[in-house]
Amino acid sequence: MIINSVKIKNIRSIKSLDIEFPSSTMLFFGDIGSGKSSVLKAIEFGLFGTLNAAELSGDSLLRRGENYGNVELTFCIDNRKYIVQRALKRSKDGKIYQEKGTIIEFNGSNTIETSLAITDLRKRILELLNYSITRYEKTQKIPIFRYTVYTPQEQVKEIILAKPDERFEILKEVFGIEKYEIALKNVDIIKNLLNYKLKEIEIFLDTIGTPELRIPERKEEIVIQKKMIREIKNNLDQKEKEIKGEESKIDKFQSELTEHSNKMIKIESNQNIISNAENSIKNHEESLSILIEEIIKSNEQLKTYPIIQLSTNLTEKQLEKELEINRKVKTQQENKKAILNKKIKNIDKLLKEGKCSLCGQKIHEKERFNNELNNTTKDIDDLSSKIEK
Repeated sequence: MIINSVKIKNIRSIKSLDIEFPSSTMLFFGDIGSGKSSVLKAIEFGLFGTLNAAELSGDSLLRRGENYGNVELTFCIDNRKYIVQRALKRSKDGKIYQEKGTIIEFNGSNTIETSLAITDLRKRILELLNYSITRYEKTQKIPIFRYTVYTPQEQVKEIILAKPDERFEILKEVFGIEKYEIALKNVDIIKNLLNYKLKEIEIFLDTIGTPELRIPERKEEIVIQKKMIREIKNNLDQKEKEIKGEESKIDKFQSELTEHSNKMIKIESNQNIISNAENSIKNHEESLSILIEEIIKSNEQLKTYPIIQLSTNLTEKQLEKELEINRKVKTQQENKKAILNKKIKNIDKLLKEGKCSLCGQKIHEKERFNNELNNTTKDIDDLSSKIEK
């Protein structure tokens, strides 16, 4: 890190001061109380903020009688320019506190200005200076800066008078020995890892045995296996051809089966038709047998009738008409005969019971009913003789 300039206002004994540092070595000299330490502590405050354990508390930094003070520090790291701004402010109750800080980063033509909280700004500075963030982000003292950048008067002897362990830790941090310790630890870790891997490889080699002796045998086995694979492939091709032939046969059988099924369905349909026809023939045969029997009976009955020969001058149509008239007359006469027979049955029943079946009254005129019965019987006999003629 190279400090380019610092602007100080109301810090310790300094009211207002702007310093531009040359690129060469610079020496501060002056009387006691002239402000040499104030400049150095202002630079340390600008980087890390208040540090109570390093005599950088807010009360010790803010100028007496003032309510506001600030530091603006400009520095370069790896040829990149940075500006850090920090401020102190006194509240109404007299307490002094830090406000948010600002860091401005210059990257070529780009300028990035960021407002950060107190701890976040310290983290960013520690990161830029390559200091340990976990160790110093919340601590109240950063000795590595004191011993590597500047050492206040009478504090160099603290390194000599410190306990051996503490002195070793200070020197280790000042000279960056810790980095080498970490590197050595990492080397040991890598060494152990490589040893472990080496053992694994040795075990693996033991399981392999002597591959230079087995390689020729394996090559011969591979040749035999390839030959077997070729034979299996040829057999597989032959089997595939056979399977295709069988599949074509199956397709042919399937089509024949479908055709046969259709024929069976047609046969079943024809069988149903034949069965229905046979039943119909059987019914007609039975009807025919009955008709034949009736014809035979009619012929036998006709033989009993006398043969009557009539001479007529009528034509066939006239005879058919005359026959139709006679049939109608005969039908009327038979209907009349049936009515008379029913009347005879009713009169006969009335005479036998001696009372009316409807009203239950006794019959007093039996002679009248007898005469009516005799007349009705006579009418039936006349109709029967006419019907026979």
